This record gives sequence, C-alpha cells and structure tokens, in this order.
Amino acid sequence: MIVQLPPAGSYKTWARRAATLAVGAMLLSGLQAKADDSLPRGTAELRSVAEKGDPVAQFCLANHYYLARHRDPSAEAEAEKWYRLSAAQGNPQAEERLGELYLEGRAVTQDYAAAASWFRKAADQDNRAAQRRLADLYREGKGVPVDRDEARRWSVAAEHAPAPTPCYPAGENSFTAADGTTLPDFPDLRRAAEKGSADAQYQLGERYYDERVRDPARDAEAQKWLRMAAAQGNAQAEARLGWIYYRGNGVPQDYAEAVSWYRRAADHGNVDAMTRLGTMYQKGEGVPRDRDEGRKWINKASEIATRPARVRETAWLLGLLGGVVAFAGSLTLLQRNRISGWPRLALASFVHVTGVLLVLNTLNTYGLPELLFPKCAYGYLAASCPGYQNLTVRHLATQLRDWQTVNLIWRFMAMVGFIFDALAVWYLVCVVRSWRARRAQGEQAGVIS
Repeated sequence: MIVQLPPAGSYKTWARRAATLAVGAMLLSGLQAKADDSLPRGTAELRSVAEKGDPVAQFCLANHYYLARHRDPSAEAEAEKWYRLSAAQGNPQAEERLGELYLEGRAVTQDYAAAASWFRKAADQDNRAAQRRLADLYREGKGVPVDRDEARRWSVAAEHAPAPTPCYPAGENSFTAADGTTLPDFPDLRRAAEKGSADAQYQLGERYYDERVRDPARDAEAQKWLRMAAAQGNAQAEARLGWIYYRGNGVPQDYAEAVSWYRRAADHGNVDAMTRLGTMYQKGEGVPRDRDEGRKWINKASEIATRPARVRETAWLLGLLGGVVAFAGSLTLLQRNRISGWPRLALASFVHVTGVLLVLNTLNTYGLPELLFPKCAYGYLAASCPGYQNLTVRHLATQLRDWQTVNLIWRFMAMVGFIFDALAVWYLVCVVRSWRARRAQGEQAGVIS
C-alpha cells in the first residue's frame, strides 16, 4: 500500500485536523462512558447482599462506587455512605477508607482529626494502610501532635501487618457446606484444587478466608484448603496458617502452633513468615525470647526482600554515571570542534536534551516543586498532595515531590547528585557563552556592513 504524504506547505493544516479529530474522539468516548453504566458487572448482586447488612459486601460495594467517581460525580457520596455503614460494624478496611476520605476531603469536609480517629480504629485491627497513614500523621502533626516515637511504632507495626483481604468476586455459584451453610463457590478453582494443585488449593482457601469478619463456615472451608496446600509445601498457605493461629481466627489462639507454621514457611523461603518468626523470637511469643535468633530471621527477610531493589539501584547508579561521562565527553568534543557533520548534529542534540534534563533535575531538587505546587506536604520519604482536586495535577505534584526527596537522599548518600549539579552549571555557562559569542558576531557583522 502506498501512503501519500501531504504537500510540504500543508503540514500545519493536517496537524490541526488530526488534533481536532483526536479531541473529538476523546469527547465522544467520554460521552459514551457517561451514558453507559459506570459500575462494574455484578454490582447489583453485591448491593442485594450489602443491603442485608453484610459488612464485607458493603465495603466492596463502596469500592465499586469509589472507583466510578471519575465517570459519575455522585458515586463518591454513595461510596462514603457504604464505607460508613461497613465501618459502623467494625470493618477495618472501611475504617481506613473513611480516614482517607477525611484526609483528602472527598465527599466530606477535610478533617485531619477525624482522619486520624478512623485510621486509629483500623490500625488497632492491624490494617497495614491505616498504620502507615497514622504514622505519617504523627510525623507531620496533622490531626494529632507531632510524635516521632508514635510514628515509629506504627511504622514498625505496618511492616508486620498482614496484606489486606481483596474484594474477590462473589462466586459464580453457591454450595452447601457440611453444617448446612450456603457459601459462594468458585467452580474452576475448585476443580483445579480437587485435582491436587497446591496453588489452586491456596487460592481457594484465600477466597474463603476473610480477615474482616468471622464466619465459622467460611473459616472452616478456608482452613481445609489451606491445610491441603500446606501439606504439599506451599509456603504462602503455611504462612497464612501461622497468622490464623497467631490471631486465633477460627481456631484457639496458639503462639506455639503459629511459630511451627511460620518456621515451615520460612524454611520454604516466605519472607513474610521470616519477619514474623523473627518478631516472635524477639517478643518471646510461643518460644523462649532470643533476640539474636529473631534478628537473624529479620535480617534474612530484609536481605531477600531488598535484593531486587539493590540490583535496580546499582544498575541505575551505573547508568547515571555512564550518562554523566557521555554528556561530559560529548560537550568537550563539541567545544573543541573535534567532530563535524551528522555526528556533530547527533552529539549536539544529545547534549542539549541531557543538559536541559540536568538543569530541571537540579531545579527540582532545590525548590521547583514548592514553587509550582505549594499545597503539597512531605510525609516519610514521600509526598502527599490532597489539596489538588484534579487527579492529573495531584499525580504530577506527588511525583515531583517524591523525586525531589529521592534526589536529596542521593545527594547525601553519593556524589552523583553533586556531579549532576556541576554539569548542569557547566551546561548553562556553555549556553550563555555561545549566546554571547553569537551576539558579538552579529554586532560585528552589523558594524562591518
């Protein structure tokens, strides 16, 4: 197929037409999204369960509405209503979400004290996200007095808190348990589990296990499948059983049994189990207190968990150093006129693009985010920008602030940042000198003419 290019003089016209078509397509897609039902499939069934007072269904229904808030402005208020109903029954995830609404001022008046209150309720029930948020509030003094010790305590608690229970599908069918209770069924997963798949058995057990509410029938079904998976050496199932015994969820609380399961999971490489086992050794829960043994397990978990990050950081640092060397060498070659033709053009393009990025990076580190986005506030190694209602602006502001924090850390940990600063200044000096030289040449040519 032969593609005919437009005449040279009509590129601007074609560009304007393309932009018009793109904007029209976006508007049309927005109108279609508005006309369609903005809630995911299965919301009606979830609502029927939520209206009967089920706190988990209420929380999951609220999530459906909250995720649809971009397409339907009224969905945010509906989400707040269902979060509040679920939180009234003690659901920690709903309590954490209410805290987020008060923190960001969504569907309610922004109130840091109320946010801290809801975060504390959820944090007391081992909700990881709430514990982290509460730690941030104590560091920043929002809604609570500044208290570094309390912030540190909640940060440590968050490191050992369990992952939140997701909103799984309600189940395609239902089946009757041994005690006559009707439970949701997951036929495909059940068939794989019955064939002996340890992963399917673990996944099915997780579907029935729910940290937010105690249901004897669900607990029994969850433990049945988790034990079958653990019998095949599934580390995740072993770690979950350790947590069940540690908390006493559906079984009598038994620290010794929890240690046994955590040890099996840790021996199979589960990082979370290693951390929990180390913590139990340090506290003397289920085992004699042994701080050295506890530290050994926690350090091993930390080493495994941070290994990918260390590899990425090393690769990133080497890449930065390589970029620095390439930029400095290219700028030197251009200044000394050691290269000409298209290689010079390519080098000049590289130098100018990299130079601008270096300048922006330096400005970002030393105050650009504060000037552009003054409503943001620092958290612990992260930024929070709830003052901006536009999600795109909030995302950009948060990314800039987070990158600023990373830059500051690098400047304390390594010399790369200072080298970047020096190269940025060098680039600006070269640009100014080049501009002044061209200006002088122009003036001289004018005098001659």
